[in-house]
Amino acid sequence: MKNHQQALFVYGTLQRGHRNHEILKHSHFIGPAVTASDHFIMWDVGFPMVAIDYSGHRVSGELYHVDWETLTKCDQLESHPHFYKREAVTVVHRRKLESAWMYLRLPKDRKHWPKLEAVDGLLRWRDLKFA
Repeated sequence: MKNHQQALFVYGTLQRGHRNHEILKHSHFIGPAVTASDHFIMWDVGFPMVAIDYSGHRVSGELYHVDWETLTKCDQLESHPHFYKREAVTVVHRRKLESAWMYLRLPKDRKHWPKLEAVDGLLRWRDLKFA
């Protein structure tokens, strides 16, 4: 069971061209995807943080198939379940719905963080130092 591939939706530093993508280098890139739900908010504190907020925004990112070892490495990077919590979400890829894991920020002290503005209802983060 540990070799079973899991779908993982990433929207920040794990994306291609960003500083933590090395963790996913042996994973299968499925393609660009967006969350099916529009219940998210995103902050930029040098890296993106996303939480459920019912603000009417979807999140843009990338979809991967990862093995158990890679998912465990991502959990460690994201400090799951203490800083981020890995949650099952539905994403849209090539007009099809797919269930995937996504890291969501726990709702602590979030009112002071700089929010990213959505463009056409989509939240998209790019680290300009690496993009």
